[in-house]
Amino acid sequence: MNFHKRSKKTTWIFVCLAFSLYLFFMIYVLFISSYYNRTPGRVGFNIIPFKTIIQYIMNLKYYTIENVLTNLLGNIVVFIPLGFFIPSIFKTLRSGVQTTISVLIITFVVETSQRVLQVGSFDIDDIILNSIGGLIGYFIFYISFNKNEQQSK
Repeated sequence: MNFHKRSKKTTWIFVCLAFSLYLFFMIYVLFISSYYNRTPGRVGFNIIPFKTIIQYIMNLKYYTIENVLTNLLGNIVVFIPLGFFIPSIFKTLRSGVQTTISVLIITFVVETSQRVLQVGSFDIDDIILNSIGGLIGYFIFYISFNKNEQQSK
């Protein structure tokens, strides 16, 4: 029994450390990296849902595949870990609804901060795509958490 408690504590510490590394990565990508156009003064604004997503899809010939994948798929992929980490670390946020609301709030704050700091744009489509990523991360957590619960019974 004592080994099991240490194992849980060790796992929790590992998850917290991984989450910290993830946060540093996200701060770099979302606010600092010039590769992702995080240069001061580059500001945009879109509050019409699916406008940017449709623009990319309808005008594929005007964009590189890297640009489309970064802006559409990338916005989903980089928030998958957040959807996994939130319920892993915060026991009070273990439901899908709580995790989704948390991801929505966090992505809203990120989009607003990018706009205020003038290192990116506020785009409702980014919030939609980021939330999809968070939801995927939550499902990964849910599946692995339930699998571990069943194995320990």
